[in-house]
Amino acid sequence: MYRLADCEFTTLPSEKLIAVKDMSKAGHFQFEVDIDGCSDGLQLTQWSYRLNEPRWILGQPNSFRLNADRSRSHIWSLRWNTGLDAKYSGLILKFDLECSGLYISGAGCLLVKSKGNYTLSGMFYH
Repeated sequence: MYRLADCEFTTLPSEKLIAVKDMSKAGHFQFEVDIDGCSDGLQLTQWSYRLNEPRWILGQPNSFRLNADRSRSHIWSLRWNTGLDAKYSGLILKFDLECSGLYISGAGCLLVKSKGNYTLSGMFYH
């Protein structure tokens, strides 16, 4: 079986397949973090995407930010103020997260499919 990535964080509500989110405009979604004690030290270290090859391509800086749900310490929101360029439509996005606090540390990632279809520009089939 081919594995896309070893990402253990899941969007809420939990979905059987990878979550599909509209990344073309400002928005947010919630996800669950399974690092005990990570109530305020979670950081987004980078985001990346995949085309039709096995390696991840590092994404350009964006306005992504994380917010904790103060009533439920394991629930977080990923928010962004501006949408991603249309070239990311239909791609799998990976958000690498790290938690470092006084007594705990941990890392993980979250996978999301950007809503839409990916098209290869400049490719013609005869």
